[in-house]
Amino acid sequence: GLLLVPLYLNYIGSHTYGLWLASGGILGMLALVNFGVSTMIIQRVSSAYGQQDYLQAGAYFINGVIVYLGICLLYVLIGVGVSLWVPDILRVQGDESELFRHCFQIALLAMTLSIINECMRGLAQALLRPLVPMISMASGRIIGIGSTVWMLFNGFGLWALPTGIAIGEGVIFILNLFYSIALFRKLGAQLVIDKKIIKEYTHSSPALLTARLGTAVSHESEPLLITLFLSPEVTTAYMITRRAADIVYQILSVVYGATHSAFSN
Repeated sequence: GLLLVPLYLNYIGSHTYGLWLASGGILGMLALVNFGVSTMIIQRVSSAYGQQDYLQAGAYFINGVIVYLGICLLYVLIGVGVSLWVPDILRVQGDESELFRHCFQIALLAMTLSIINECMRGLAQALLRPLVPMISMASGRIIGIGSTVWMLFNGFGLWALPTGIAIGEGVIFILNLFYSIALFRKLGAQLVIDKKIIKEYTHSSPALLTARLGTAVSHESEPLLITLFLSPEVTTAYMITRRAADIVYQILSVVYGATHSAFSN
């Protein structure tokens, strides 16, 4: 999270990197279309699994996947539309405008894969088998970072950032897909569309969206607002500082998750 920042500043520059962080804030706000359905999938699947109703557990998962595919389609449609306006929002012109538009679209693809990965990871978490998805995530991140570093050293510039993320999420997607298929087969469930379950997911979505709205908008809008009202360079300085604090928080979260989660199980 922090060790790569000097590479970004050296090969991309603080101005371009600040603009990129601002575009990432736009993507983060668009991710609200996710609605938080993954939490429902984990709860419903784990409840059915705990009651040894494996067919129902599989039904909740496969219909959750269907809902997620709809969410991803909506996300892509909105994201592609927004990408046409990204250069104007960030006030970039000429060749740089096309660069940011295309990089934004690659990042959009990566975020779409991330949303699907979240859904598939939910099945493993619900069945208390999180090891393979965690290994997949670590492997994907390492490959993605390696791709980014290689591209930076070879003069790809800003293209390196979204492409590295997309490659990493692609690796995670492939590994999660095979593992989710294996878990689904073990449940003995079938690929059956259940309108009742889909309706259950979609009816709870507005409440889940409302619960996430304030936090997500306030958190993700910061780099965009700083860029618009101050400068991309200030955005870079602020986000590096915030990232350092986030890393400390993540370290504490690992300790918290490794202890308190065990009590609930």
